[in-house]
Amino acid sequence: MTTPKQQEFIDQIADSGRFWAWGMRLPLPAMIACAIEESGWGIAKGPHLRTGVRYNLQKPPGWAYPMCETETAPTINRHGDEEAKRSPFCVASSLSEASMYWCQWCRMAHPNRKRLLLYANDPILFAQHLGLVGFGVGNPNGGKQYGDHIRHHHLIQPKYDAGQADDDTFNVFTGSWSPKDVLYIKSSSGTH
Repeated sequence: MTTPKQQEFIDQIADSGRFWAWGMRLPLPAMIACAIEESGWGIAKGPHLRTGVRYNLQKPPGWAYPMCETETAPTINRHGDEEAKRSPFCVASSLSEASMYWCQWCRMAHPNRKRLLLYANDPILFAQHLGLVGFGVGNPNGGKQYGDHIRHHHLIQPKYDAGQADDDTFNVFTGSWSPKDVLYIKSSSGTH
């Protein structure tokens, strides 16, 4: 059962990430599951408390994406490591900005992104394969816990689904409205 506090967290991530996930054709439920797992519902100790990035995204030196400012912080990069190492973490001024960085990481940054993107039409499989781009690396559950969050918290439902491209859509890569470029963006006032 999802608690009211958990639902509030889910809604915050969904509202801040919907535009970016839909515009970059990534499954919003997987983004939400990643934020849940990486930040412990936003309250676990970790860099996300200082950086505002619930996904605990690191930006390796020399990578163009995510296009973020960074802050160096000690972290255990792999489950089982005993010694923390200093790593550059993305810093965001809003949850929306953080969600954009997550999308950039999954779609444009990580060398294994093409393998992950094979699962983009299935939120649970996409979530379970987030380890391909470095999330939960070395976790004994593999990526199972990400898919479990989607199932347990009922994240497969219309309010988390982009649907199909329609007539006029917003292209997040060019910043313009154009036909059939990307999935359409829904809002409570209608389709944009």
